[in-house]
Amino acid sequence: MFLRDTVIENIAFGLEQRGVERGEMQRRCLDIADKLGLSELLERNPRELSTGQAKRLTLAMLLVVEPPHLVLDEPYEGLDRESTAQLRALLGTLPHVTVREEVIEPCTNLPDAVEPGETLDLGEIVGERTQPQPWWKFHQKATPQFRVGPIRLAPRKGGVLWLRGANGSGKTTLLRGVEKHHEAAFALHNAADQVIHSTVRQWWPDAPNNPDTHPLDLTRSQLKLTQLGAIFAYDRPLILLDEPDTALNSADRERFHWMLAAELARGKAVILTSHDEKFVDTIAHYANILHVAL
Repeated sequence: MFLRDTVIENIAFGLEQRGVERGEMQRRCLDIADKLGLSELLERNPRELSTGQAKRLTLAMLLVVEPPHLVLDEPYEGLDRESTAQLRALLGTLPHVTVREEVIEPCTNLPDAVEPGETLDLGEIVGERTQPQPWWKFHQKATPQFRVGPIRLAPRKGGVLWLRGANGSGKTTLLRGVEKHHEAAFALHNAADQVIHSTVRQWWPDAPNNPDTHPLDLTRSQLKLTQLGAIFAYDRPLILLDEPDTALNSADRERFHWMLAAELARGKAVILTSHDEKFVDTIAHYANILHVAL
């Protein structure tokens, strides 16, 4: 997705290809970076960004060229409240913008409440994100570029711990820190990143639908639900879910809630991240939720 080594270079890429004068290019790049909350990240390598920050960079690369018509598919997905407000305000100033957003209906058919069990004390967790290394330096110890923690995490078996925080606060980095030191199943934010099988059946043997379909031929919602089903099937005592709500439509969200409740009833401890408070409120109807803010 990103062809250059810094945020500012990627924002400028489209303008460079159009031969925009240097002074005008700089003005437009700095302006769009400010409007999308990227001004403090201009010299950062895009691969070091959080999911929400990377999404804002992608939008900046589109908006800086000032296209006459703009079509956006789920532009607010994965953004925190402040970033969403910034983007809505910016899009409201543009003349020809079409936005597709999934309409999420409230879940009315939810599982029965699951009583949590004993605490699973994971200890003091530190998450570190290192600068991407070229292949010839993989044997060298990378220097951490970002660090979060130490933070004591103690989810309950049969319960949910919600990691809260703005884009870039270190939620995913902390989840990786947990995975590094504990036996856990980890559902990444982007489901496609975990596709290693050529059929749904190979990835999730108990998948109720499309067993012979390649996972990447599924809809976004089907792919996300399949990823989550496969992660649950690993049968680990600790489950890490990085924004499991993203990409799920209303029907698949309801299916997810039943799947999650079944895992909690089996005594699994779950740590998840999400910017969707309504999604977490729905989980609270059947699960005990602890909050940890970053």
